[in-house]
Amino acid sequence: MLYVLSGSDHYRRAGFVRELVEERRTQYPDIAVQSFDCADEGALLDAYAFVSATNLFEGGKKICVCAHGATVLDDPLLRRLAEAAQRVDHIVFLVEDFEGGLSEAYRALLADIAYKEKEFKSLSPAHQRVFAQTYAQTHGYDITSGACAFLSDVFVRDTWGLCSELDVLGASGKHIDEQAVRANDMRGGFLNAFAYAQGMLRASTRGERLAQWELALLSHTEPMFLFNIMAKSVSDKKQVALLVACDRYIKSGLLGPDQALVSFCCSA
Repeated sequence: MLYVLSGSDHYRRAGFVRELVEERRTQYPDIAVQSFDCADEGALLDAYAFVSATNLFEGGKKICVCAHGATVLDDPLLRRLAEAAQRVDHIVFLVEDFEGGLSEAYRALLADIAYKEKEFKSLSPAHQRVFAQTYAQTHGYDITSGACAFLSDVFVRDTWGLCSELDVLGASGKHIDEQAVRANDMRGGFLNAFAYAQGMLRASTRGERLAQWELALLSHTEPMFLFNIMAKSVSDKKQVALLVACDRYIKSGLLGPDQALVSFCCSA
């Protein structure tokens, strides 16, 4: 099966991928899953080689998450990758950041190929408030609609930050209303996040990085916000490469931002 996913709402898009991957892994624990970014040189060839190769130990079942296919529309390998997704034991996700649907060139590339298309546009303020309240209710959080609306306005067009903040508040098990949210020292939290980000980037050992990550967790620092600060502050070439790889896994849905940060701490 081929899925073509687009839109700038990375949280909902990644969640869609993650849900299907987890469902498939439940059915087939040994299924092979890999993620590629077509913007990287040689990545499309690697993706096609992964999907088309036969592995007796994994039974041939594979999931391939391939980002930024739009950057290589002229490469015939992209068409062949889409064709390979027609196998019943394969799932291929083509994940794009653009909004407004597929271009004529993209649709022409996929002509006569079966695929499912889904767009994840950034939510309008009104729709994001509804999304926040639904998310809180679905997870059983005792958070009022006023608190959800306030947080939605704070994290405008940032569903990842919004849901992470709702998770932090909901995990307390307390009744949270708008007054309680407004009383939270958000500015202090943001300043702490900058300190933790710098600490993780400057630490010289794995233990020191993990210690900074633990402090960030204890202060309820939002993982995606922390990750974004690190991405904007990093200068070391090795760390840049690691954060780029982590970003790819986050946007593809294979890792959450917290898991990506742990991976960074253990690899940098």
